[in-house]
Amino acid sequence: DLTVGTNGAQLTFNVSNPGELDFDWTASFLDSPGFVSFDSPTSGTNEGTVIVDVATNPTATARMATLRIEANGALNSPVDIVITQENLDPAVLVVNPMSINVTRAAGIAAYSVTNDGDVAMPFSAAITSGSWLQTASAGTIPSGGTGQVFVTYEANPTESERIGEITITAPGAVGSPMTVSLTQAAAVGPILIVNPWSDGNVGRAASSLQFAIANGGELDLNWTAGIVEGGDFLSVTGPDFGVNSGTVTIDVAENLTTSERSGTLEITAVGAAGSPVSILITQAASAPAEL
Repeated sequence: DLTVGTNGAQLTFNVSNPGELDFDWTASFLDSPGFVSFDSPTSGTNEGTVIVDVATNPTATARMATLRIEANGALNSPVDIVITQENLDPAVLVVNPMSINVTRAAGIAAYSVTNDGDVAMPFSAAITSGSWLQTASAGTIPSGGTGQVFVTYEANPTESERIGEITITAPGAVGSPMTVSLTQAAAVGPILIVNPWSDGNVGRAASSLQFAIANGGELDLNWTAGIVEGGDFLSVTGPDFGVNSGTVTIDVAENLTTSERSGTLEITAVGAAGSPVSILITQAASAPAEL
């Protein structure tokens, strides 16, 4: 029996007749392996040479073929020779990095996929957890080559960090399947900012005040504005609700009394940091009549 390397070879077998009577011989393969072929006549009388070509083995699987040389009626016939061809080292799946951290904004992450083996490596990627992830990466990487898996992720609409997993599979490869992770940062919740953010004093005359509203966070800020005290002389003339930014206008009626008076504007954004904001508005009294 013979063992041949992965690069293939040409094998030569000599046929001879040490007896005194003639014989006719034939050469054949007992199976149809496809990687061996004859490069010489496959029959003869008494003496001859059988040449067998063994092709390169591009796979990670060893393979065998049986050559039979037989001469009807001759001693030692048939002669079976097993030809074994060695296999290449299998593909080896290497993925880098094993985890990626991203911000809460939508984007695309990339993982490097390398084949450290001797044979070509088909691969595919699939999302195993995280409905906010998408991938359609697949391909074949040659020996020593590198490919990429691209993962698209949506913006994180929550105030909690979240983790998704991607499984990369290369059938038959060492290290397959391999699961990697993607961690997305939480969004900063809404933050209520009001400017000016301080109590105010106004004169006795009718007037208007304006307060600018802004969102210092990343998630939507739904706000409302209303007078919680002093509704007899204070009123919100618009708008009294909004999303994220806006300007609240307060009308102050003329103070026809000789007493100072106060009211409170309250701006509320449910679930937002800094909410509610209460602003005290104090209006000066009118001077008493003098004779």
